[in-house]
Amino acid sequence: MTSRTIVVIHRLAMVAEGIAAALSRYPWLVPVGIATDTAEGERLARLADAVAIDPEVSGADLLARRLGRAGIRVVRLGEDGGDGVAVPLAAPVASLVAALVPGGPVASERSALTDREREILQLVAQ
Repeated sequence: MTSRTIVVIHRLAMVAEGIAAALSRYPWLVPVGIATDTAEGERLARLADAVAIDPEVSGADLLARRLGRAGIRVVRLGEDGGDGVAVPLAAPVASLVAALVPGGPVASERSALTDREREILQLVAQ
């Protein structure tokens, strides 16, 4: 599989670093940076195929819309009040990977996503 670059935007640096470290266990995912605010997140996102974003970061909704329009996949961390893809924080990292790279290797592995959730993620990706 082709490598996918990922940026993690979370209001807490340690949480962002932890998520990036967990994602780096997957050889086809390359975390290219973390950010704790939307300005830095937007700058880093220019290098990324996908972004995992904390919806509690100030300006997250606006940034998510801009990134989505630019063709960058956006996955919200936690419950989503918007119209995008979200992965609950209680879910395993494999669920986040499947959301960041729909149809990728993890999607075929057993994860916390139901068949319907996988179907929805694939439809959203299309």
